[in-house]
Amino acid sequence: MPESAGPERRAATSGNRVALLLPLSGQHAALGSAMLEAAQMAVLDAGRSPRGSDMTLVPVDTGGTAEGAEAAARTALDDGASLILGPLFSHAVAAAAGPAQERGVALIAFTNDAGAAREGVFVMGLLPGSQVRRVVAEAGAGGGKRFSVLAPASAYGQRGAQAAEDAIPLAGGQLVAVEYYDPGGADSQETARRLARQPVDFVVLPEAPQRAVTLAPLYAYYETRGARAKFLGTQLWDDPTMWREPALYGAWFAAPPAQARTAFMERFAALHGRPPPRIAALPYDAAALAVALSRRPGGPDFSVEAIAQPNGFTGVEGLFRFRRDGLSERAMDILEIRRGQPPTVIRPAPTSFDDRPS
Repeated sequence: MPESAGPERRAATSGNRVALLLPLSGQHAALGSAMLEAAQMAVLDAGRSPRGSDMTLVPVDTGGTAEGAEAAARTALDDGASLILGPLFSHAVAAAAGPAQERGVALIAFTNDAGAAREGVFVMGLLPGSQVRRVVAEAGAGGGKRFSVLAPASAYGQRGAQAAEDAIPLAGGQLVAVEYYDPGGADSQETARRLARQPVDFVVLPEAPQRAVTLAPLYAYYETRGARAKFLGTQLWDDPTMWREPALYGAWFAAPPAQARTAFMERFAALHGRPPPRIAALPYDAAALAVALSRRPGGPDFSVEAIAQPNGFTGVEGLFRFRRDGLSERAMDILEIRRGQPPTVIRPAPTSFDDRPS
């Protein structure tokens, strides 16, 4: 961790010093290192632009623990940080948020746990709820009216299911049934059978590929004769595992546009000799956002108001913005899974927030 700055050092970097909290040691060190490299890429890219960048990005190790995150946040703040990017895990975010809020410094975290968000603590991860709302809205616009939800009894599944319950009436649909199953899979067959008794147009399935490819054919096996529901999912379905399961052919899911992210991943691999983890796009976008805020006409502005500007920002994960309550919103494509090929975009992401479905 960097040493605390003295008065002269603080004055030299005042207002333009950004801390990056990541697990650079411990069991998640490799992931943290890749995320650090991605953030450094963003700063280097900004430095090549005509406007350059004099923002100072300072990595601080959390060790992957809550205690380490709190200590890292305090170190960063003592060292003059005007903004904190990270940490990664929700328990670490909760620990780091306390010192940040005590000092009135905003924090942009990489977790996808919506429960970590609050004013001044922004959640940048890809939230399952927003993806479910987007794909449900598309399904409703296409004329489908009857929906059911099949979800794991996990935090991710429950947030996805709640988002579906909220979005279905807004899309003009009817929620027929909601069924939860043990994430370990002990009761999934009986749950799928029970849900499949009630014919619907769409089944919302907020689940990772490994379980989705098991549950979808189970549901299809028990489905009422002659009925064929379309499955709706999240960006986790952008995975080759999904493209080989016939029960999922025709399924839809929402995800950020891939073009800029693919280019980023190719550049990262060329620079570092290995592909980055998917989540590395988040620290890249966060660091690029910080550079943009450091270049405001009146000087660096890392306030809640600046971060939550309604027009948002464009990054390698597409167009996004933050709300005052700390949650993020993203413009997302709607993709369809087809036999043995990468998903096809059937509805491109909006190019601004003015025309984006709620």
